[in-house]
Amino acid sequence: MNPTNIPCTRHPTAAWLVCPALSALARAFVLLIALLPAAALPQDTNGAPRQQYLDLIAATEVEAGIYARELLEPLTALGTLYREQGAYQQATATLLRARQLLRVNQGLSTLDEIPLLLELRRIAEEQGDLRSAVEYEQVLLVLAQEHSGAWQTWPVFLQVAQQRMTLLERYRAGERPPQIIVGCYYAKTIDFNAIASGAANVLRVPLSDSECLGGNRKTVQLALLIEAISYQGLALEALLQNDRYASDELLLLMTDFFRSSDLLHRLMNRGSEYFIGPVWDRVLGFEGKDSADRVRRAQMQLLLADLNLLRLGRNWYFDDYDQLYGQYRNVYQRLLDEGTEPELMAGIFTPSVPVMLPVYRQSGFTVAEGEGQGEYIDARFEVDERGKSRRIRIVSMTDGVTRADRRKLERFIREGRFRPRLVDGSAVESVTAVVRYPVGEASALPARASINISGIEIQ
Repeated sequence: MNPTNIPCTRHPTAAWLVCPALSALARAFVLLIALLPAAALPQDTNGAPRQQYLDLIAATEVEAGIYARELLEPLTALGTLYREQGAYQQATATLLRARQLLRVNQGLSTLDEIPLLLELRRIAEEQGDLRSAVEYEQVLLVLAQEHSGAWQTWPVFLQVAQQRMTLLERYRAGERPPQIIVGCYYAKTIDFNAIASGAANVLRVPLSDSECLGGNRKTVQLALLIEAISYQGLALEALLQNDRYASDELLLLMTDFFRSSDLLHRLMNRGSEYFIGPVWDRVLGFEGKDSADRVRRAQMQLLLADLNLLRLGRNWYFDDYDQLYGQYRNVYQRLLDEGTEPELMAGIFTPSVPVMLPVYRQSGFTVAEGEGQGEYIDARFEVDERGKSRRIRIVSMTDGVTRADRRKLERFIREGRFRPRLVDGSAVESVTAVVRYPVGEASALPARASINISGIEIQ
């Protein structure tokens, strides 16, 4: 298969295309294809595919020398094949040689190293060598930051940010993943002098490994969150610099960022703005070029308004509801100016079921009408202009609902916050909602985030 449509010749003894005219971009594309699970490789237990690559490498070394650029592709494919066959030492040695070859031919800092470093990290993880995996990841992050804004760095930063958030979820759930120790998160503390100086790295790393074995839970959570937010910001920069402002990727990324921002606000009474403010400023200050970009900016403003609503009452320095309503009105007017369909406007500002915040959490609420399936509770309550619930009343329920189920739902509604209802851009003082809440397994179904403006539903 030759996805680049560039003239190539097939090696007589190997399933490999030799493409002397490949551009740097095309070579990178072929390299990425090679690093994916290679379904096209012959699955032969007698080692024939391995020998084919070895023969091709030996022939190329004779023809072009041991540092020839043409060796990169077969070395990479061979290293991947070794990893798939469980030959981890050979895989590591082969891929390290490929990386050395790349650095000799293209310099000490090239984006083409990214697939190689990802594969080396994967090998270390599969071996259970977490320390080597962390070391490869750090090299990968340094390389990606040297090329900040390049499109190839977007998946790197996104993946690492998601891994940090997954670690945080596991830690908050009571686990103690070994990555917490290896990454020394018990001793990574905030360096406020680095923040004041505008440094990129604002976490102070201890000099002694003995400090990494245990410590304060809040320190671990803050360090993981701050790292995740930092990498989310770098992923955002790659999207913005490559005309992806109106893309699905940006909406997905900023929904993740909403979640990490909300968690950081909850952990830090003061100072969270140092970390999340620049990212929100960057995405909201980006100059759009068309209607799609302007709609995307409105979506981002809606996310920020929702986030600020959750902050009200938790942060002493942000308690201005008039400012909050102004943010929602601004979103409403921008969408109106862009000709957003009335049905979508209603789903955002006057939905039949109130939008529970934060949007990344499930509510499970549906419209209470007719006979439903399974066990459920129908409840009526009011939502005031500040998004708080009141006058909660259970309207009806199925026979299998217990008293504990009713109390759980009442507490869930009472402690929740809801997006204010806007009519003609103005917040409604009070609105009554009647919702149905599934009890039991049905209540664990994921809810859809209520930011569907362009047909995108965030799970």
